[in-house]
Amino acid sequence: CTANCASFAWADKTGNLPDIPADAIIPNPHDPNQVFVGTDWGLYYTDDISVASPLWQRFEGLPHVMVWSLTIDRGFTTLAAYTRGRGVWAWPLPSGPIGPNHLTISQAPASIVQGNTLGSVTVTEYDASNQQTSDSATQVTLTAGACGGTVLGTGTLNGGAITFATTTRFRTPATGLSLTASAGTASPSAASAAFDVVADPDWVFWSGFESCTP
Repeated sequence: CTANCASFAWADKTGNLPDIPADAIIPNPHDPNQVFVGTDWGLYYTDDISVASPLWQRFEGLPHVMVWSLTIDRGFTTLAAYTRGRGVWAWPLPSGPIGPNHLTISQAPASIVQGNTLGSVTVTEYDASNQQTSDSATQVTLTAGACGGTVLGTGTLNGGAITFATTTRFRTPATGLSLTASAGTASPSAASAAFDVVADPDWVFWSGFESCTP
């Protein structure tokens, strides 16, 4: 619209929204390009309403139910969604884009020899366009499921990535090795990768000296 919205024109911002009724819409006062839409099948949002065809994402954490109304408190701190049959839900109002970022695990071998360490493992954060982020704030924890949830390392992303130099040795080839990288924020959440553990015939002579017992 023009200054003070003396005149305005409608624009189609449907984008990839599902073909279902939309019941409520509200922009984020902190970031006018971020818009929330309440539909008959949950809450959706876009981080850039200014583009011709916005990319909409379902806001997870809320049941996939009808959202009849959306409100923001006077202090611009909370977004509330009023649903049909599932009560009222509220979240801290984001101050900027909320994703959908995701983690990947890379630079690890497809398999390791029984009793050896995994070596270097890199966890990288990507945005919705699969471009590496420049995030340097999210804390990441790398765990190995084959060792009963053994934590292999924790650290903070630097320019959207972090590399762990793992020193834990892995004993059994039976179950393989399952790695999980989890973030300290809701988005991105987690990534996982699986690797084979190749049997070592000499393992019996020195297996008792290692700490990791899957």
